[in-house]
Order: sequence, then structure tokens, then C-alpha cells
Amino acid sequence: MKLGKSRIHLLIMLFAVSSLLVHVPSDAFADKSAEITEVEDASYSWGSQYGTNNGSLVQVDSDTYALAYTGADDDGYIATFTIDSDGDINPTPVDTLEHDTSQAHYNHLVKVDSDTYALAYEGSDDLYITTFTIQSDGSSITKVESIAADVHQKHLMSNVGDFIKVDSDTFATVHTSGNPQTKSIITFDIASDGSSITKIDTGSANFGTPYNNCWFNTIIHVDSDIFAVACDAGTVSTVSISSAGQITPDASPYIHDLKTHNTITQSSLASQVKLDSDTIAVADPEGISTFDIASDGTITPVRTANYASIGGNNYFEFSGTIMHPSIVQVDSDTYAIAYYTKTSPNRGIIDVYTISTDGETITLLDSLVHNSNGRNNSLVQVDSDTYALAYTNHITTFTISVTNTGAEEEEETDSECYDCEAPKLTKVEVHITSQNSDTQRISTSSEIWHFDQDTPYPMFDDDITPIIADPGDEVEIILELTDNRTLKRIADSGTYTNFLTKPNDMNNFYANNFDEYGKVSTTFYEWHNTGEDLFYDYDQTVEWSPADITIQESAEYVEGGQAPNLDGLVGTFTISFKMKFLQPMQTTDVWVQGTDRSGNFFKVSLPLTLKVAGNEPLVFESNVNQKVLGFYDESMLNDVVSDWTGSSQDVSELATILGIPDEQLPPWVTNLAVWVSEDRISMGDMIVSIEHLINN
Repeated sequence: MKLGKSRIHLLIMLFAVSSLLVHVPSDAFADKSAEITEVEDASYSWGSQYGTNNGSLVQVDSDTYALAYTGADDDGYIATFTIDSDGDINPTPVDTLEHDTSQAHYNHLVKVDSDTYALAYEGSDDLYITTFTIQSDGSSITKVESIAADVHQKHLMSNVGDFIKVDSDTFATVHTSGNPQTKSIITFDIASDGSSITKIDTGSANFGTPYNNCWFNTIIHVDSDIFAVACDAGTVSTVSISSAGQITPDASPYIHDLKTHNTITQSSLASQVKLDSDTIAVADPEGISTFDIASDGTITPVRTANYASIGGNNYFEFSGTIMHPSIVQVDSDTYAIAYYTKTSPNRGIIDVYTISTDGETITLLDSLVHNSNGRNNSLVQVDSDTYALAYTNHITTFTISVTNTGAEEEEETDSECYDCEAPKLTKVEVHITSQNSDTQRISTSSEIWHFDQDTPYPMFDDDITPIIADPGDEVEIILELTDNRTLKRIADSGTYTNFLTKPNDMNNFYANNFDEYGKVSTTFYEWHNTGEDLFYDYDQTVEWSPADITIQESAEYVEGGQAPNLDGLVGTFTISFKMKFLQPMQTTDVWVQGTDRSGNFFKVSLPLTLKVAGNEPLVFESNVNQKVLGFYDESMLNDVVSDWTGSSQDVSELATILGIPDEQLPPWVTNLAVWVSEDRISMGDMIVSIEHLINN
């Protein structure tokens, strides 16, 4: 097989970068240390607000953050501010919006789309879902829509436990109200621009049983349609939520008593994080517990550790139940928890733990007392080692440095490591599904490639397959991967296309994926195993569907089949990316990548080009941007315009090429044709002018 020079150079560069990585076993906790350092603490007073009541912090772009919080007179506010990659804070808000003048408690803010956000909170008489648009630089916050969920009567004690994204337009919240308690999960459909919010389903849940004192609950996506709900009173339960928002309770809750959870003080909270594809960790008021969650929702406990037994919570100095924990992942098996100690002396604390991906081992690495307060914690990652924590009247940044202390010695002695190889791409399928608007007939075309596994990266000839779709078509790209370790360690995978010279107004936060010519991907989807997926589309070319993941792995070896990996397993990791094209797209490469938990990765261009030709007629009165280059046949257009006389026949032929009726062809288009025939402008100038005039 032959490779073009540019592809050879690219593969050599990628292999060299991957080879420089140092890899350490995820369970080598004795060889790991961590250090937490406070960078800056900003005490803010935004108006007369008294502080964040269960405030919620989200990243807007690379250095801009939005905080939803309870302010003066219990009113609801959102403020934007900046934090740079070094952790330096500008506490002066870029913008502030008071969105509810009655009450806004227990705020949970999530991202809907590139500039749209949804907030779930407890209002004065109901649970409310409200949408906002927030500019990428934080300069403008606009309230779009708000609905009451109609889940309880006024004055009943109630709260919003959590709010998460189920898929691109489906969201779920956990709600508790009344005495005795009524516990429920509620789903909503939210438009990508926030213009509409529709309540879908309300499902009663097992979480909290048998304890009545289970006010604050958190929900996390485990796999497929399975979600886990953890209660601060010490229970974990599962529930199925379909992509359409329909709710089905699963297994009975598992009760993981650490002390006397039924006497835990209200407002303790719990926080969850995924360890791998089917294992979660729960930080609740008295310890850390880990669980395996089966595909049918069955819960199997793995480890339950009181903070005293693992040395956390600065336990021997500040004993007592913790409150308001917020947990984030630091690296493949390291996690930070910010919380507040209930008993005197009150303290705001951050702990760093290693938790093995199987949930068996939990080890404290470092602990920092950063404040005498620390209520209502919301912890987010700023960059690779910088974190921002919002809590009552404060925003504080920290660096968390994790060192693999035994890695260098191990590599010097035997040059071996736990996981030295990147995942391998074994197969790619591309399917295009089209629907004829007249007959409603659905047709599908497919291309399939298989790759040689004797090389670290896919090898293919210089033969490139051109793939052409039309607006309205759905393009599905399916990647099949293998790895030298269990496929549950696949950490992320992505598909990148629509490579362009970087637009001047493209947010730099998203401009990180380049082709071999230095052009940037303006349409991409990145799936992340333990975090939210990242999808971006600069010019609204496509609609992405949620990535679909399938792991088929077993210890059963078939003679003549795939060789077992280092964990004695055989199988495949399959991920499907689906995009529906809304408008034409010029011919472009498609790149894909896969990364495991040790940082090994591949990122290559597929042996194809993708073009969305645009066989729909131009609509000159449309407000939607249209790419004229996708609508014409150049040779036919040249034939008509080169001999242009302005006759009715010329007009009819030009209208046919452009795909519009004769009577709808604007006079200025025929004027452009005259100028081309007189060599006053080029054919390219004519096409660009048509596109500019249509879209402006």
C-alpha cells in the first residue's frame, strides 16, 4: 500500500507524540501523590445579594463562566465573570440578570446548545425551568422562556435535587416535596434555542426509600437509558429514561448505611461521578461509596468507606458530617471533592482521592482547608490542573497537581508500562439516509472500510472515496475500535469535518482540531465517557444526534478469531455519530479520533471526502444562510452565461440551473450574468455575489 507524503508525515508525528506519553497503572495508588494549592479567592458582593444558595457554576467559553444563584430578597440571579487558565479571577461581573423577583432556590444550570442554557430551580410556588441565551464572552444574558412544572402546592417544603441533559433536547430533574415526602423525576423537552419548554413525563422513584429524610438527590447517566439517583440519606436507585423522555423505575434501591442516615440533617446533599462505563462513586454526608450498575439497572455495591476510615474530611481535626459536596474528575482515577463540615469549627475543605475504575480502592492523597465557610459548593474544571469553586459569597481557584511518583523508576528498570498502546481503528462505516420528499421513500447508501491491525494507525492507499449527500440527508459514521486493555478504558472519541480557514469570529475554545493543511474543523462531535459530550457547529450546517455506544467484550476466545488483549479479553468498541445536514457543505475531509484512559490516542483522516451538494432550490426570500456553490453545475452555467443575450430562453435556462421558477429570478441575477458575458466580472464573482445578496 502507498501513502501520500503528507499522510506519512502526519502518522509519524502522531506516533511520536503518543510514544512520549508516560503511562501508569490506574491502581498504582502507592505511586501517586497530589498537592492542592489555592490560587485566588474573590469575595464578591454583587449588589446586595447575600450569597449563593445552592449556586450552580458552568463554563461558557475558555475563560468565561456563568453562575446561577439566590440573591437579595431570595430573588434569582445569573452573573457572568472571567477566570483565566492560571486561575486569576475578575470578580466584577461581565453581566448580571435578575430573572425571578420572587424566589429562586436550589439552582441547577446546564448547557443546552452553543449559547443556550436551562436553569431548574425552586420558585416561590413551584419548580421552574427557565432558558437563557448567554453570549460567549458573557456580555449579554437574556431570558428566553420559563414554565412552572406544576409538581406541588404553594408553601409545601420542596427542593430541586439535580438537573441533567438526557440527550440533545431532553432534560431530567429530580424533585422532592411535601411531608410525607413525594419524590419524583420529571423530564422536559427544550428547544435548542430555548424558545420552547415542554413537560414530558413525571415518574415516581424508589430513591430515598425507606428513609423519609431524603431531600437532596443527584442523578447521573450511567449507560444507554440507565440513570442512577443517589440520596443524601444513603440510598442509590436506578431509573430508565428514554431519549423521548419516558421514565421507568428500575431495581429497588440499595441502602448503603455508613452511620445513621435516617437522622442526617436536611441540606446535606450528595454528589456522583462515573468511574467507568458501569461503575459510579457517590460522595454523601458520611463517606464515599462505589457501585456497579448493570445494563438492566441492577445495583451491586463495591465499596463503602466512612471518611474516618480513609482519612478524609480532615476527620481527626474536624469531625462531623459533611455538607454540600461537589465532586469532579481530575484524571483517569483521581477525583476532587469540595465540601463543608457541619460541626464546629466550620470549614470549607477540598480533598483529593484516587478511586480505582473498578471502585475497589479509595485512597486520600491530599486535603486543604481553604475557608471557614464553604457552603453550597459548585466545583468545575478550568483547565488541565486548575479548578474553580463557587460557594457562599466566594469564588476560589485552585491548582491540583497529581504526580505519578513511581512511573520514572518503573520505566527506567524495565521500560514496561501498564498501557502503552493507543486504541486501534478496525472498521469504519458511512451510511447516508435520504428521504424523497414526494414519495416519502427512504433510501440508504453505505461505504465500509476495514483496516490492517499490524500497524499502530490505519493504513490506506491514496484512493479517496468521494461521498456526496444532500441537505436533509442523515449521515452516520460508525467507528469500530479495539485496544490492548479492556474497552471500558476508552475515554473519548470524536468525528471532525467541515474544515475551513478559521473564521475570525469563531470561538477559540472550539478551534483546536486541524487537518493536515492547518484548516480548523468547524463541525464536530466529541463523546466523553466520564463527562458531557462536546458538539459544535460554527455555521449551523448540521444537527447532531447523541452518540450511540456499544461495547461487546468477553473472555471467550474463538480459535482463528481476534487475539485476546492484555486483560485476556476480546471484543469491539463501537461508536456511532449521526448528523443531519441542514444546508450545503463544500468538499471536506473527515477526521476521527479515539483515546484511552492512559492518554494513548489516534487521530487520522478517513479515506473519504464529504460534500453536501444541495439539490434543493434556492429561496431568495429566506432568512437562512444558503451556500450557492452547492446549487449549480459549473459547465452548464458557463455555457449559458458565455453567450448571454438576456433573452427569455437565457433567463429560463439560468433559472433552471439555479433551481428556481423563471418568474422568481430577480433582475439583479440577470444583470450579473450580463457582466460575466462582458468579462467585467468572473464566474466566481457572480456566484459569490449571488450568495452574498441572498444571505444579506
